[in-house]
Amino acid sequence: METIDSPESIAAQDHWSALFKSAATMHEDEKKQAVEAEEQKQEEETPKENEVSPATAAMIETSLGAVFGVTEIATSVISGVKFQLDEEGKQKVSEAAVPVIAKYGGQWLAACGSYAGELVLLCALGHLIYSSRLHLSELKEEKRQREKEKNAKKESASIAA
Repeated sequence: METIDSPESIAAQDHWSALFKSAATMHEDEKKQAVEAEEQKQEEETPKENEVSPATAAMIETSLGAVFGVTEIATSVISGVKFQLDEEGKQKVSEAAVPVIAKYGGQWLAACGSYAGELVLLCALGHLIYSSRLHLSELKEEKRQREKEKNAKKESASIAA
């Protein structure tokens, strides 16, 4: 007969103890994996703080383009010299500004009411009209210079003849 303290009994107890510990560890691992999976699912479903939808980003970039345009126009008018911001610089500013404007931008858009889109459109159209006018005057000036040079060549040719 086996007693509780016999070597066979101790070995059996160790075997069962190891089996229970193994089962408990497996159960804890499964619970940990389930909790991690649930946390990951919640992270995927919860929008990140800095995430901006493509439509919002496009609207903000369009608005920034209008702001850049107005800045270029104002600087050109004040200085009397054609001024244009660096494209790479504008792109970097846009990339940095989109999340910030998405986070806080609704406050100033609310002040515009339902006319926020129209305001952005007017700024963009103003920029387009001014830049087109500026380009047209540059083309006219170039044409005058070419005609002046052409007339000067004709006069020098007639004097030489």
